[in-house]
Amino acid sequence: MSEIVNHFFYARYPRIIFLAHAHLWLGRVLITLGIINGGLGFAFADTFPGPAPSNGSRIAYGVAATVVWVVYVSVCIVWQEVKGSRIKEHEDREAADEMQSLRPR
Repeated sequence: MSEIVNHFFYARYPRIIFLAHAHLWLGRVLITLGIINGGLGFAFADTFPGPAPSNGSRIAYGVAATVVWVVYVSVCIVWQEVKGSRIKEHEDREAADEMQSLRPR
């Protein structure tokens, strides 16, 4: 839902960039909370009658969730670095073009 709202506002008002940042950070926080919620589900499953989840399944979930989260955070960091370097290159090109236009002919 927030993606639709973000697209709606960005298409009409491209200067409202804070919505894009709020959308990114909300997604990052919710993914992390979803992984934590999956682990808490094991404690919740213990309150029901019947067979309890084994320790092996808890460990397997913990390892898989940790690997997924570390990969996700790594991709986010690399993506920010690549995006930042592209913005820097663009700004450098604009500054060079501006300096070129200011030179006396």
